[in-house]
Amino acid sequence: MNNNLQTINRIYEAFGKGDIPTIIDFLSENVQWEQWADNSAQKANVPWLLSRKGHEGAIDFFKSLANLEILDFQVLSIMSNDMQGKVTRLRHYIDTAKHIAAAKTKN
Repeated sequence: MNNNLQTINRIYEAFGKGDIPTIIDFLSENVQWEQWADNSAQKANVPWLLSRKGHEGAIDFFKSLANLEILDFQVLSIMSNDMQGKVTRLRHYIDTAKHIAAAKTKN
């Protein structure tokens, strides 16, 4: 396993423990969070899938999860490259329709 995949696994381990400061340590100061074109979840204003940037944006993401009850969380695959350093970009590949429906029940 390359260093980047080890880093990503450590991030998810920290997430499972609720250890947000450890996650932030692995992120670039200018990390891009959920920044991609034509995002239907963002158009529907799903709070936890909004576009964010930097450490403050990442912290805002974790705050947006505070009122959710996560019943099932599975990492099915991870993509990385051979470049070394901190995480510069994060995008969840998810069933956006389910997240849009979940967000509507929270509002």
